[in-house]
This record gives sequence, structure tokens and C-alpha cells, in this order.
Amino acid sequence: MNWPAQAPALALRCGSRWPRGVAFDKVQGHEQDDRAPRHACPTRIGARARRGTSRSPRCPMPRFPLRHSICFPPKDRVSHVLKSRTDSHSHKAFLETLPCPLVLGHYSSSLQLSFGPGMTADLGRRGLEFDEVEHQWIPMPDGVRLAARLWLPRETGPVPAILEYIPYRKRDMVRARDERNHPHFASNGYACLRVDMRGSGDSEGHMPDMYSDDELADARHVIKWIAAQPWCNGKVGMFGTSWGGTASMQAAVKAPRALKAVIANCATTDRFEDDIHWMGGCLLTDSFEWGATLPAILAAPPDAATVGPGWKEMWRKRLDGLSFPLSEWISRQTRGAYWRHGSVKFSTDDLSCPILAIGGWADRYSNSVIGLVKARPDLCHGIVGPWGHH
Repeated sequence: MNWPAQAPALALRCGSRWPRGVAFDKVQGHEQDDRAPRHACPTRIGARARRGTSRSPRCPMPRFPLRHSICFPPKDRVSHVLKSRTDSHSHKAFLETLPCPLVLGHYSSSLQLSFGPGMTADLGRRGLEFDEVEHQWIPMPDGVRLAARLWLPRETGPVPAILEYIPYRKRDMVRARDERNHPHFASNGYACLRVDMRGSGDSEGHMPDMYSDDELADARHVIKWIAAQPWCNGKVGMFGTSWGGTASMQAAVKAPRALKAVIANCATTDRFEDDIHWMGGCLLTDSFEWGATLPAILAAPPDAATVGPGWKEMWRKRLDGLSFPLSEWISRQTRGAYWRHGSVKFSTDDLSCPILAIGGWADRYSNSVIGLVKARPDLCHGIVGPWGHH
């Protein structure tokens, strides 16, 4: 099937919801097209397959354009999602929970239109060589130093930078993933940084809880430090998954001038209703699992090979100040200042750079994507698809 060049990536159109019980190929009189690829799609949204069948009924991909339908492109057309421009009113078509990908908001044909000139690298120079800096200290105003790993394109002059800011130990815990993602960006002309949060990995300091005041302030200082480096053109983008995505959105609230764009994957905007703790009133067992896992991550020693001879003293101080925030999580049983802190849902008026929020129907944070686009359709875009928390 040929996809029209100007067709919306997911054929979202304003209008009524998917008619219950109506087969996909019968909507608006469209006949079945045997030439079109066939994809699993239940005839009733949310309906289970009949007992005794191994999967939901199958139906063909419809022709474009449709006014009241949802469909999704083949896997090899994923790039079409970001390159197509949706209908000017499609952000109003917030359908109820759908078991298929959904794009919310407007997409321009060029990322430069959304993020401003200079934020996108020259993609005509793919395959650039780059230098890797295994360890770089970034000083904070209070004297604490954060540890970073850098990938810098060679012989390009100042370029835009991409920051990932998480507590998951750049030297070991997510190293394999970092070595896949950041070199790809660097080879396409971006300076890339992976920074360990305060009190984690190879960074100095103490982490009292998730989304602490120091954590939020450090993100802003790191962005300003990056923008001031000779290899950066003063424009910084930020991305992350889960905690990293949430931290990226928090940085977009009254963002530093240098922060031009954020991609937040499987992140939350509401720490009380849409996080792993209370989900609006019910204490989740995830709280206990994560409450035991987080201190174990933070208690691991810094790497002597990068930190140097002071690693043991640094580790001792970290252990002396090790916190166990689980008791705080389970004692705060109603929404209050504690849970509102760091919840971007209550600060959407102060968002000051474009955000692409990505979620999965099988991920508990998917509500945040829709809520964010509803609150700030001028700045925020969303993609929700058939995947979980990853």
C-alpha cells in the first residue's frame, strides 16, 4: 500500500469515536482492499478475542484519507510518524484508551521549525568521527562535582548538545545502552553527555530522595555549563526514559535559555496519581520493590579508575548519608506538597521549551502523555504505542 506523502502518520482525524462493533473496512464505506497489508485490529476497541481463538480478528489497513479511524503504519514506516504533519485540529481528537499507536499534537516537516535554528545538526554529514571522554567533572555552585561521559564530534566547530541526566551509573549499570545511543547521535553531529546525578555513580554528593531540590537545581547548572563550552553552539536538548524523562520535563519548567527541546519517554507528570507509589490512592507493591532497589544502586561505590585515589573516602561519605525514602513514600498517603513537588502537571504554564512525550499503552505513565498535550498543545507533542515501560 502506498502511503500519501501528506497523510497523517496515524490517520487521526477529528470526528466521532470508533463505532462500536463496526468492522475496520466498513467505516465510511471503504471496501476491503486485498492489496493492503493486514494488521491485527479488533472490530471493537478494547474487545477481547472470542474464547477458543488465539488472537483478535484481523482486518486490512484502510485507504487514506479516513475521518473517523485509527490505524498504524508498518514498522518500517516509523520514521513517517515524525516527518508527517497532522491535521490542524487533530490534537482535539483525544480518543479513549486505544490498543494501537496514537500521535497527539502537531508535527512540522522539519525539527528546526519546532526547536529553532541551530538545534538540529547537519544530518547531511552522517558518519562523523567523534572523540569519547570517559570522565569529565562538572562543578556545581556548592562545590559538589557531577561525573559525565562525553561524545564529541571531531572537526565540526560548535554543535548542539544532547544531555541524558540519570542516576543509573554511567560506568556499568546502563553502559551497554549508552554505547549504543550516544555514539549514534555524536556521529550525526551532536555533542552528547551522560551525567550521573548527585549521589549516584561517579558523582559526588548525597541523594536524599527522588526529585530533590538539589537534583532539579543541578540539572539547570549542567545545562548552563554545557552551553558555555567551546564545543557547544549554546543550544541543548535533553532526553531520558522513566526517571530521566521526568527529570527532563522538570528541567523544562522555567527552563534555562539554552534548553531548546526535551524528549521524555515513559515519564510521569504526576507523582501521586501516575507513579509507582500510590496511583491515586492504592499503595502499590512497586513502592516496596523500588524502595529496596534504589538504596542498593546508590550504595554502590564510585569507580576508582575514573574518580581517582579519593574514591574510598567518597564512598564512605555516601554510605554515611545513604537514605531510604521508602518510609517517606508510604507515610505520605494523600496528595500534598511532597507529591506536588516535581510534578510537572501543576507547572505546565511555566513550560518554556517544546516537549515530545512518548508512552506505551502497557505503561502506567501513559496518562501523562495525554494530559501534557491537553494542557500545552502549543508546546507539547505525544506518541503512545503498543509497548511497555522501556
